[in-house]
Amino acid sequence: KAADRLNDTQMLWFRTEKPPHEFFDTENDPHEINDLSSNPDYSAEKEKLAKALEHWLSSFEDLNRMPETELIKKIWKTGKQPKTSNPQISVTPEGETIVYCQTNGATIGYKLARKKEEPWKIYSEKIQMQADSTYAILAHRIGYLPSDEIIYVNK
Repeated sequence: KAADRLNDTQMLWFRTEKPPHEFFDTENDPHEINDLSSNPDYSAEKEKLAKALEHWLSSFEDLNRMPETELIKKIWKTGKQPKTSNPQISVTPEGETIVYCQTNGATIGYKLARKKEEPWKIYSEKIQMQADSTYAILAHRIGYLPSDEIIYVNK
């Protein structure tokens, strides 16, 4: 982008604004490049889908439509953003590391702590950590503050 070498299709990724609704023929345009929302040939299909969406949205409490100040009062009972619990670590007799978090819905990440550029990995099952290595581990749930970063030394 900075070198001004992207074509119009590539520049779509860098739009600062998008229309409120987009409409794509995903069978013939699986990458959703050609927005058909302004094409009058699709107005009947767009109207049909808009009504189906409205019907579906009216079938449950859609928090997305709630003003943010009301949403915060609803989900943060104290008015203060909750913090994700710190991850807990245990090691099996076989030397596998198990990491868990008391906050339901939290995602746990881990990485070797000695390398700043080391990418975070998502924890999803028991792992065999490298011997004599130090790991950074944290948990985060959307809408919550992240946990403290826990440093774990595997001896």
